[in-house]
Amino acid sequence: MHDSIRIGFTYKTNFWNNKKSSGTIYSGVGPINECYDHSNANGNLYALSGFMNASFYNHTREERKTLALKQLQSYYGPIALDFENYEECVWKHEKHTTIGDSTNNLQPQQNNGHPLYRKAQLNNRLFIAGAETSAVFPGKMEGAITSAGNVYKLLKAIYK
Repeated sequence: MHDSIRIGFTYKTNFWNNKKSSGTIYSGVGPINECYDHSNANGNLYALSGFMNASFYNHTREERKTLALKQLQSYYGPIALDFENYEECVWKHEKHTTIGDSTNNLQPQQNNGHPLYRKAQLNNRLFIAGAETSAVFPGKMEGAITSAGNVYKLLKAIYK
């Protein structure tokens, strides 16, 4: 994730569902590559969160926010501008997420789904789960769900 930019907007309502939209966006144009409905299960906190194209790391926070809102507005209309909060994480600016300069080409997600992640560790005291640990849909929500299911099966087998 060393060059990823994670963005998120919170809202008072989940207006994207009112438009009969899933809240999921995949785009090859515009700053936002992918965006998802990140509302909570209780239905009282509403958010859209996703990833911005890594080339926008040299823009200011305000510029990234403005560009993202413009893209969201193109999908949902002016209601997308009525957000409560904007958060972002530019991993390139975070300590310990990038090695050296940008000429050091790290291959992303090269250990996703490694078999080690699907085994209990430390004498059945440590279980690893998460989107990147799954061999199926790594890095995606489906991967996280699959990984959680694997840990559930391990726990069930251990604690019959």
